[in-house]
Amino acid sequence: MADQQVGEIFQALAHTLGQLSDSIGNQGHNQQALSAQVELLSNTVGTQSVSQVIPSFGGNPKEFQEWIKAVEKYAVLTHAIGNADRVKLIAYQSSKGAVSDYLKRYLTANDQATWEECKTQLTARLSEVTEPQHAFSLLRQVKQNTNETVQVFAERLMALVAEAYIGQPRDVEPVERQIISFFVDGLLLDKLKMKIMRDNPATLEAAITLAMTEQNLITRFGLRTKGSNVRLNRDDQVGASHQPIG
Repeated sequence: MADQQVGEIFQALAHTLGQLSDSIGNQGHNQQALSAQVELLSNTVGTQSVSQVIPSFGGNPKEFQEWIKAVEKYAVLTHAIGNADRVKLIAYQSSKGAVSDYLKRYLTANDQATWEECKTQLTARLSEVTEPQHAFSLLRQVKQNTNETVQVFAERLMALVAEAYIGQPRDVEPVERQIISFFVDGLLLDKLKMKIMRDNPATLEAAITLAMTEQNLITRFGLRTKGSNVRLNRDDQVGASHQPIG
């Protein structure tokens, strides 16, 4: 429902921007005027839609992770994920009470802070104390389920990684190696584990890609082998039917 609302809002925005562009072009206004109008309209739409898509967060630790995910999802949907200022403002607008007061003070005093830095400060103050430790414990135990694809298993694992390592740098080799080891240990097939250990990828993303590629090859080989066996069985049956009786 939330994604649909965002889509409808931005379809309306695109239509309005098209009309605005034609109007300004006909009147001979310069590009600067168009940019100003576009920014104003975009801000208006953004202000209206944040409250419709993201539930206001007032400080309940149990709701913190879902709020952060909602903020970042909205930032992706509105192409704001690479713009730290916009993401921080989305968080501020979707907060209330003491959280809103804290964010106002923090953003005023740290206007150059990145979204990751802001998120780290929010996590230290608002998340459940045991959440990262619990997520880390689950990471050490997470296993790929029977009939679960590598991709779905990887998504589950990455969700736990985001919680277990929140506020910590991921781009350091020991941390990345540890996460890859969790992924390898949790895989169902030994063939996939051996492939990753043999190729020794440097990142989790590379390890996931390797596992998915190998899984696809195994599946394709299985289908081809099954087809060959069916043809062989059919040929054997045909040959047997032509054997002379008696």
